[in-house]
Amino acid sequence: AILDLEATFAPDDWKDFAFEGLRSHFARSAGTVYVVTNPVHVNLYKVGQTQGAVEERISSLNSAGVVGYFIAVTDVQVKDRFAGEAAVHRVLRSREGSQSHKEFFQCTWDVATGALREQVAQEAA
Repeated sequence: AILDLEATFAPDDWKDFAFEGLRSHFARSAGTVYVVTNPVHVNLYKVGQTQGAVEERISSLNSAGVVGYFIAVTDVQVKDRFAGEAAVHRVLRSREGSQSHKEFFQCTWDVATGALREQVAQEAA
């Protein structure tokens, strides 16, 4: 059976429910898209997203038993961290000479940071 939401809520309650749902969604989506690297792996960059502090995310990555240590390259606050991360991944996968595996990209520093700047410019537009 399909739940009849309009019958479940009074008109004003329905609006409150809808606005609270949207507010909650946008609050969870806001965060940071970051680029980090591990100097042990030359020209290998990880592009990810986090709702918390980038430093905490790097600490988590470094405790995962990796050789060397990840360091921050750049990061930017975005309205939708999931869409932002996906957009940067798409840009990097489309760049000639860039190779990828999940969130990791073999490319130059300029290409990795340029992809993030490009995404930020598109979000601002």
